[in-house]
Amino acid sequence: MMQSFPSESGNMPTMPRVIGIDSSLTATGLARIDYGGQNIWTIDTATVGAPKPTADKSKRAMARRVNALLDQIEGALDASVDLMAMEGLAYGAKGDSAWVLPWIFGRVIELAEKHDKPLIIVATSARAKYATGNGRADKDTVLAAAIKRWPEADIANNNEADATIVGVVGMHYLGHPLGEPTKFQLDVLEKVEH
Repeated sequence: MMQSFPSESGNMPTMPRVIGIDSSLTATGLARIDYGGQNIWTIDTATVGAPKPTADKSKRAMARRVNALLDQIEGALDASVDLMAMEGLAYGAKGDSAWVLPWIFGRVIELAEKHDKPLIIVATSARAKYATGNGRADKDTVLAAAIKRWPEADIANNNEADATIVGVVGMHYLGHPLGEPTKFQLDVLEKVEH
């Protein structure tokens, strides 16, 4: 899915890499952000999802779908990842999402532990505020702001926009903001959970 960031030589220090994750059963957004030094960034995005449901509606069938999704997310984690950044849970989920989304969220946290990767959580309102200055901005406003702010990312949908934003917050957290940070972006950075 996403390829390794090439290093210039074995003696050069590695440049930071952050994986941004907007978790969802059907459309998890992923963003890999590499800082190349001298204000040069590369942002690759992807959307992955669980296989479509079958006639089997059992909890075990859901577990198989969740496992298939987690395999794809885990595929984005290589040794060069310095930080995982994930959007926090939206607590208004209904139906199966009310229990499946927290399950996926917890499993991604388990991946961070399994691969010994630091993890930060960016609240949904903080994600919106970092991109737009307004923590209550709707999804389309956030998408438009992400496309405008980070044109180097080939953002195809809201999920990839959210993953890009939390990944950019992660890179800022590591000390490499993408551009001159605004006051509202600095405010968001102060409230990141780790």
